[in-house]
Amino acid sequence: MTLIKACTKFLVRGYYRRVEARGLENLPAEGPVVLAPNHPNSLFDPLALGSVTERRIHFVAKHTLFTFPLKPILDWAGVIPVKRKQDGAEGVSRDQNLQAFEACFEILKRGGVIGIFPEGITHDAPRLAPVKTGPARIALGVDGVTVVPVALHFPRKAAFRSDAVVVFGDRIRAADWKAEANPREGVRRLTAEIEAR
Repeated sequence: MTLIKACTKFLVRGYYRRVEARGLENLPAEGPVVLAPNHPNSLFDPLALGSVTERRIHFVAKHTLFTFPLKPILDWAGVIPVKRKQDGAEGVSRDQNLQAFEACFEILKRGGVIGIFPEGITHDAPRLAPVKTGPARIALGVDGVTVVPVALHFPRKAAFRSDAVVVFGDRIRAADWKAEANPREGVRRLTAEIEAR
């Protein structure tokens, strides 16, 4: 177990009374994976998810988090910053985040795991916010990627020593959408499938 994984488990076990993992058999033991979890509890979401699997997860996070004191920790943990217009990043175009996408592609090509929150925001609503195309675009950028939707549930999320539940959903083979004649249509349809799952 890496030091990053050990620290994650220590933090989570110190805060939560119990973290229950269901459907872990849906997370491939090896090979490139994109995890697509909902985002109900801000910075606790990646910690809870990372604590229930032995696989290292490289999360994608908004660039505004990369300030002191979080930046050294996020860099050490291998978090990939992405700039978003909604965070006030001036002049952000679709092409300006190619560096973040390339970093994700390199990790996937090495058989790694990317964690990206498809809602793009954390919120308190009892349902999903509209799902963005980032996870589908990343998954379709490398051959052989498996997408795994993940449900995070915190019955009393503001309470110290409460419970957390992490549910890994059925696998989605990104290749099933890569054969689309129109790549944009493939991204749209895979995004819809992630949202449905």
